[in-house]
Amino acid sequence: MLKAGLANKWTLFLCLFWCHAVFSQNGLQSILVKHPFQTLTARTSYQNMYQDQKGWFYVATSDGIIMYDGINEWFIQHSEVIAEHHISAIAEVSDGVLLMASYDGNIYMINDREFSDWKPKNFPINVAISKIVIDQLNNVSLK
Repeated sequence: MLKAGLANKWTLFLCLFWCHAVFSQNGLQSILVKHPFQTLTARTSYQNMYQDQKGWFYVATSDGIIMYDGINEWFIQHSEVIAEHHISAIAEVSDGVLLMASYDGNIYMINDREFSDWKPKNFPINVAISKIVIDQLNNVSLK
């Protein structure tokens, strides 16, 4: 009985050692690659981040908007808009079309890396926008 128990312990030990050797992730460090944004400075504050259906990352900063596809980056400076318009919300309306809202009520649209103002049809917005909600019919609600 003692020999059988000892053999089972060694078998279990060898199985655990084999599982550790086969399934361990010691090579994970070599797989991860950092892709730093070259357009950012130390004084940049990050305000919002969004990933669309295509996998693009949009990072709203105090200096502008960074569009990043995993390899390349594009930068839209706030001087092209107005520097005080800090982005408070980002939402995807359709494939490749994003709406970005600011704390002062302005809304901007990015369509295939083209940046423009977006104005609602019925009324001006004069309050802070904290969230953009898009329903299944592509109706836009601002909160």
